Amino acid sequence: MSKCLRMNFATLRQPIREAPTTCNMHPKRIYHVDDDEDSILLLRKAFNASQLPVSVIPFFSAAMALNHLCTLTPDSAPDLIVLDLYFPAFDGRDFLGHLRKHPTLQRLPVTVLTYSSLASDETLCEAFDSEMLTKPYSFKEWISMATWMYQTHLADSGQEKEAF
Repeated sequence: MSKCLRMNFATLRQPIREAPTTCNMHPKRIYHVDDDEDSILLLRKAFNASQLPVSVIPFFSAAMALNHLCTLTPDSAPDLIVLDLYFPAFDGRDFLGHLRKHPTLQRLPVTVLTYSSLASDETLCEAFDSEMLTKPYSFKEWISMATWMYQTHLADSGQEKEAF
């Protein structure tokens, strides 16, 4: 089953559930790995606008993010990694390759968020068990995407978080 998604968040017709209350709830941690400051800011603002209990931690380098991940314990791991593919040096492809080979990091969920529409990028995401979303163009679409990410990957389903 392919995890590469081409969703148009402008026309998303799914009902959006209300944001969960944040009392007694620790925010979910998202590592956003992207060298584009605007994308980092837009995703953070979209989660804030959605009033979802999320903490977005930015990394402007894939190598820095991977090095940081390697220092974490399972309890301090992010709940989701949002990753751009294109960086000047060590890029998202390198990041995914190393992450999926690492014995304790390989099961962390990764959503690739990119402007790319290349079939080779979709194939790469499938090979590394990561979904691929297209970066939205309007802020309303960013909010819809953030809410969708939360509901799909971060909303508690009554199950404990698996150790990675």
